[in-house]
Amino acid sequence: MIAKKLDISKLDVLALMRYDACTRCGECTSTCPTGGEAQDVELVTPRGKILRLREFYKAQYGLKARLLGPKQIPEDQLKELSSRAYECTICGQCKTVCPAHLDTIEMWENMREFLVANGLAPLPAHESIIKSIENYGNPWMQPRTQRSRWSKKIEKEVRIKDATKERCEVLFFVGCTAAYTWPWTRLACWERQASISALSGTMRAAAAPRFFGRACLSLRGSWRRRTSRCSRSHLLPS
Repeated sequence: MIAKKLDISKLDVLALMRYDACTRCGECTSTCPTGGEAQDVELVTPRGKILRLREFYKAQYGLKARLLGPKQIPEDQLKELSSRAYECTICGQCKTVCPAHLDTIEMWENMREFLVANGLAPLPAHESIIKSIENYGNPWMQPRTQRSRWSKKIEKEVRIKDATKERCEVLFFVGCTAAYTWPWTRLACWERQASISALSGTMRAAAAPRFFGRACLSLRGSWRRRTSRCSRSHLLPS
């Protein structure tokens, strides 16, 4: 039986170098919040995911695989890696503590691209979120017309300026969640004790590529890598 080879088109030379550069020191494992909650499940940790993907690559594309032929990767192991890869919140703590200075955030996004390319992602639980982003421009199934509602609710508390007419130096991108949970946004504004400037702009679902893996955007005709729309972005003067 000929082993089915994995599609590694999303794993470029730089990506493979990063995975191979991991020294397995475990520094990331001790600081990973998700790994800390997994009660010693190695595959949940950054090191565990890196070693598992590296193992898959060597089994099918390493020197031994080239001489003797690639090995079949068990389906259950592939599905387990896919599930564990999406338990990561991409908080960046592993990147902060990595002694090899690996860009782990880019590695996790790249890993998800790899999983999507091999039909292992997005997971079933993601479908409703993807459809919401396609239809509404946000993962919460909230209407586009209500995206800037939060700014109207705080106009009596802070001054809203027209950024097309007044200079503003710091971008305050509200994002999907904060835009629809306006009490949190109002609190953030009060803590900063600054006025808010509103600027019409275009950007949508900025978190979607990071969460699902940028490759999954190509699965939908209306999606493009890291490009989309939103009704409003906001600028906060320094």
